[in-house]
Amino acid sequence: MSSDEKRWIVKESEGKIWGPYSTAQVLEQIDRGYYVGGEQVAAFPGGQWVSISKTPEFYDRLLDVLVAEGRPVPDESGDSGTSYQSREVTEKVDLNEPPESTSRKLSSSATDIGRITTKTKTNALGTKTATKTKTALAKSSQTPVVELADLKALEAKENRSHRSNKLPLLLICAAAVLAIFAIFSLGEGEKVDSSRVHLLAPRKGQPEISEAKALDKYRKAIAAFQNDTFSSYQRAQNELVEIVEGASVQPDATGKKAERIATLCLTYRELWPYSFQDSKDLKTVSQAMQEAKRLDPGGRSGATCEIVELMLTGRSRDAQGLTDNMLVEESQTPVLFEIRGDLYSYVKDYSNASSYFDQARTQWPAWQKISIEAARAKRATQKFPEAAELYRSVLAKVPTHPVAKIELGLMEAFVFQHLDDGLGLLRTALDGKEKMPREIESSGYLGLAKIHEQRNLSSKASDYASKAYQLNPANLEAKAMVERLHGRVSEPGPKEAQSLIYLGDQYFSQGDFFAAQAQYKTAFEADPKSGISAMKAGRCLWALNQSLDAIEWLKKAVAADPQLTGAYIYLAEFFARRYDFTAATQVLAKIQRLQPNSYEVYRGLANVELIRNNYNGALQYGQRSLKLYETDLE
Repeated sequence: MSSDEKRWIVKESEGKIWGPYSTAQVLEQIDRGYYVGGEQVAAFPGGQWVSISKTPEFYDRLLDVLVAEGRPVPDESGDSGTSYQSREVTEKVDLNEPPESTSRKLSSSATDIGRITTKTKTNALGTKTATKTKTALAKSSQTPVVELADLKALEAKENRSHRSNKLPLLLICAAAVLAIFAIFSLGEGEKVDSSRVHLLAPRKGQPEISEAKALDKYRKAIAAFQNDTFSSYQRAQNELVEIVEGASVQPDATGKKAERIATLCLTYRELWPYSFQDSKDLKTVSQAMQEAKRLDPGGRSGATCEIVELMLTGRSRDAQGLTDNMLVEESQTPVLFEIRGDLYSYVKDYSNASSYFDQARTQWPAWQKISIEAARAKRATQKFPEAAELYRSVLAKVPTHPVAKIELGLMEAFVFQHLDDGLGLLRTALDGKEKMPREIESSGYLGLAKIHEQRNLSSKASDYASKAYQLNPANLEAKAMVERLHGRVSEPGPKEAQSLIYLGDQYFSQGDFFAAQAQYKTAFEADPKSGISAMKAGRCLWALNQSLDAIEWLKKAVAADPQLTGAYIYLAEFFARRYDFTAATQVLAKIQRLQPNSYEVYRGLANVELIRNNYNGALQYGQRSLKLYETDLE
């Protein structure tokens, strides 16, 4: 068996055992600083425990990482006499503690840390490894020393020439500050994919605006919202955020503010396909939901924001239950009918979806999204003329609407066999400047590919099919066409991850956890910074009774997005259900340091204590959670 095919189990210094992992997985964990030399490994199955620092497969990599991080390295004899630092129990997360870099771990005060002495040998590695160790030790010992005499000389020199040196020094400092600010002000998502946006959160402490101005802005926001395009939703978001920031604090303005926050939540929902969908965007939605619930705890506005938050976090069944409950009392609310129809469409129940969309369209005909959704439902139930008429009605009001053009173009080309009409609609939509969801854009390019293939233009058909697959790797028809015309397909990248997450969400809502986890895993492989895809994969694996794999994927989620609160909450719960309550509380302690006033963290702690049957502790944590968010029904 080759080294890459070997499987290993890893035992930490506390005795906890993890795995099995492949050699590549262990090496990756060493690179990330999860293992630092005090662990033991054994070949799986049946191997003997050996220090990881004595294992030929891992010693070189461990040495390279320690040298790169500036850590002490084991000496040639095997007795390093070096103590590796470990955090306090309240700060340690079992196995991979990914969010903190190795160098950050070493910066803790020496009085607050324990020591673990590790010994290494090089008997299986030969002269080359021994030489590398000596060189590393020599480099690490060459610490530059600045003597007092040098400092005095420099000071005297500076005093003599301060006029000539002052300006360049200030310029250098300013440049350094600006460079650091630029580095840290850019989010990881922006570096990866500039085509995505972050949801805009209202700022606190902004000056109050008059009700007349707020009303004018709200009218503009609603007008933009109704057009149902990316740019119009962005305009609506900008107006609504300004309204919420400048809202009056007077008690009689509470209802208006809640209603406007609810509209902002609905706008977030429409912008979600274009967003990074990371912890920052989730926090923006969550904060808006909490404020709406605070202002309108049992009413329509608070419920609307809560439903949106449930939908965007993949809890469609909870969203469905809350929507059904609200429809009993709010039977004249078009948004609730639209949401209920959308949830039916999600599980491919287009007949029921169509009836809800028709009701919503009767109550709010100006919102073009409802007509688009109604047209899709009628198309799925073979009511093609009615669907086409709905698409045309949208284009009559919003001529630049790309989704209506593409979906009508596909019907014209392949339902009504009007290839030229379909081709024209598809081209104008795809050549336009208006953004659209990647799944819709992919279907448009696939339509172009099919039309060109019918006209024996195989080269163009192949190009369009490749574009369709790049936009949406979940488009299996596009993949099959690329393989047929081109012979191979490229691997999906970060931009395509969202399409895979979307497909996974559909499988998840239908209870097909096996298919869902496959999509989430592929999404994470395409975009290793997508903590949400890893978190969702972990949830699916837990539902499939693959508890160890579920925990491993949640740790990946935490590593990819250290601020993703939900990943910590699920990870702690899974540890608790495996009766590892120490690990569960350590996980929550870590996110609590990052987010000290999070009601979700206190709720997670309450849940862990409830699983532990510590009802008093659960009650105390639950009460602390409610103090931060008093309308948290969970």
